[in-house]
Amino acid sequence: MRTINIIKELNIDNKIKYCEYLNPKYIYIPINNKDEIKKNINTRVFKGEEVASNKYSSVSGIFNSVVEIDNNLYMKIENDYMEESNTINHASDLNVINKDKFTKLLNDIDLSNKLDKINNTLY
Repeated sequence: MRTINIIKELNIDNKIKYCEYLNPKYIYIPINNKDEIKKNINTRVFKGEEVASNKYSSVSGIFNSVVEIDNNLYMKIENDYMEESNTINHASDLNVINKDKFTKLLNDIDLSNKLDKINNTLY
């Protein structure tokens, strides 16, 4: 029985290259000008947060600087790999939701009126 080196035999690239692509240390968000930026430098950014006009961060981390690459401006955000979000995720609370919280959620999204409209159209 002979031993083989899988990387040499099957021409497999190192896994590190793919990890760097899937989990970048920095992300760059294109901007038109500095006036559209909604965050201050060296402040916390959450995943899904609007950081510039109609531009949202795909990671959580720290907004480091504005950089110019090929005559285009970019916001440079350092990824902290925590994926922290400031959005309210109601699905995670469904197992422990109480009546008052459920009623408040229904009122917040005006679900009762929407259901009434649907109910009236079914009959």
